[in-house]
Amino acid sequence: MSSESPLAFARARFRASCGDCGLRAACLPAGLRRSEIVEFDRIVVRGRRFDAGTSLYAAGDRVSNLYVLRSGTVKCCRTESGGAECVTGFLLEGDVVGLEEVAEERHRGSARALEAVEACVIVAGRLHALSERLPGLETQLPRVVSRRVAAQRRALSLTRGASVTDAVLALLRLLIDRADGALDPRPVPLTLRLPQADVASFLGVEPAVLREACRRLALQRSLVPSDSHVELRGPARLLARARRS
Repeated sequence: MSSESPLAFARARFRASCGDCGLRAACLPAGLRRSEIVEFDRIVVRGRRFDAGTSLYAAGDRVSNLYVLRSGTVKCCRTESGGAECVTGFLLEGDVVGLEEVAEERHRGSARALEAVEACVIVAGRLHALSERLPGLETQLPRVVSRRVAAQRRALSLTRGASVTDAVLALLRLLIDRADGALDPRPVPLTLRLPQADVASFLGVEPAVLREACRRLALQRSLVPSDSHVELRGPARLLARARRS
């Protein structure tokens, strides 16, 4: 029996080539033939790390790279007309950062690491060139974009009109389901830790209102008690409640 820990096993899967990666089914090479995956593998740079608070790109930057998240969490933002930053989504392992704008010349929003992040980097120009030669990849790109847009719309529809407590539960359930779908089976329990200010911005509520909702959820043991973050370790209790809501 191997003495390798579950976390070490997960990391080893992520270091592998695209053909052996644990995220392949949720990533851009999904559905490609083995020979096509080998070609795709040549345009991927693995192991790029970003510290917490680091920008992957800012609004107005040229769309030069895509980032497939291997670990960590990224928030996407846009700047409103008055200059305030508005959080438009959260991306977890298996998500492709910058994908919606891959056909654009410049980014309309920004992406920032909420914690230490590791990603595979794909140069957008090389991806375009390869998709012209590989029909399967050309088909997969709009499919992944469509799936991402649908997930964002679902998040907004589930949280709109709900109480703040139920909106938090709905958002976390969507993130959990998406992350678990990217890596199945999951070798280590999922942990989510999102700044309360960012979740409040995404939900469109005042930070104090969000903080009180998190306090109630912590008393019910659905969340880890925290004055600054929406923190979840081991989602079984929260999922059970979310599915009853």
